[in-house]
Amino acid sequence: TWIGGFDMIYTIPDREYDIENGLKTVMTAYGINKGMVISAITHAITIIFFAFLIFYIRSYFYIAGFLVISTLIIYQHLIVNPSDPKSIRVSFLNANSFIGIIFLATLILTQYLH
Repeated sequence: TWIGGFDMIYTIPDREYDIENGLKTVMTAYGINKGMVISAITHAITIIFFAFLIFYIRSYFYIAGFLVISTLIIYQHLIVNPSDPKSIRVSFLNANSFIGIIFLATLILTQYLH
């Protein structure tokens, strides 16, 4: 859900091309405003899922990673301006590209140092 939610945002600059070429995306089907809401919902589901894992993993490393990842997911939604493709790239480079690495590092630290 985390990747899908961001992919919805990442396709915004290509929306006109997608429409012209008959590509079916969330943004072409529902429009940018509703698409951003759908993206936010998928990211909320991601955060909820990661939160539930706290009860399973039970590690301070995981809690710290969860807080950082949740903050990055929220941050990327706050900085995206659908009419500014640069903000979408900034969102990817400053937030989204680190989430997977942080999650992996969190799981490794939890496994070997907990």
